[in-house]
Amino acid sequence: SEENDEVPELQVASPNWGSRRASSQRRDDEGRQSKSGHFLDPKALEEQLQARRDSSSSRRTSLAEAIPGFPMLKHRETPKAEKEKFLEELQDTKVKEGQPKVVLKCTFCKANARFRWYKNKLEIFQGPKYNFLQ
Repeated sequence: SEENDEVPELQVASPNWGSRRASSQRRDDEGRQSKSGHFLDPKALEEQLQARRDSSSSRRTSLAEAIPGFPMLKHRETPKAEKEKFLEELQDTKVKEGQPKVVLKCTFCKANARFRWYKNKLEIFQGPKYNFLQ
């Protein structure tokens, strides 16, 4: 019965057991062991690359490849923005002073575009002197 009364020896962990320095040291030691292993061996690297190539070429076909018309994710196609331009340019018009009416006409590619008229680089507005038709 005295043999069963023996108490196992108590092992005390080192004071640095849970410290960052100790875990960092263990990681460095493991890294050195793996670096000195077969990872730097060119033959082993070539074998790993060949195994990766073989696995990618022997992969299973997906449902999208096997079933025609199966829905797939695709890049969204954005419509190309139409370049803004005048379809019909404004033509120079000569009139005599005192003529009551002059018609200037041009056509823009966007029908609903807001238009502005300028005279001597200043915008002019609808009023008793100017009448704009759209």
